[in-house]
Amino acid sequence: MVTVAMDASATGKDAEVTKETDVHNGSENGDGSFSFRMKFPLVIPCPFPRLKMTVYNFSPFGSNESLGEATMSLKPYFY
Repeated sequence: MVTVAMDASATGKDAEVTKETDVHNGSENGDGSFSFRMKFPLVIPCPFPRLKMTVYNFSPFGSNESLGEATMSLKPYFY
């Protein structure tokens, strides 16, 4: 499962906007294919536009295990 969050300074809202993909249950070889388009509201100009992506190992019995996280600055694309 993958979650993507847009920073609150880029959306003009009080909190970050978060979206997530579905879960690839029952993958026998461990491969999951994520081909999602996620649209976020943006306010231009914004002081620090950034996008945070987190990949999880889904667990039906308890909490999901975070496998990795990356935060990307979108400033070069807007200025």
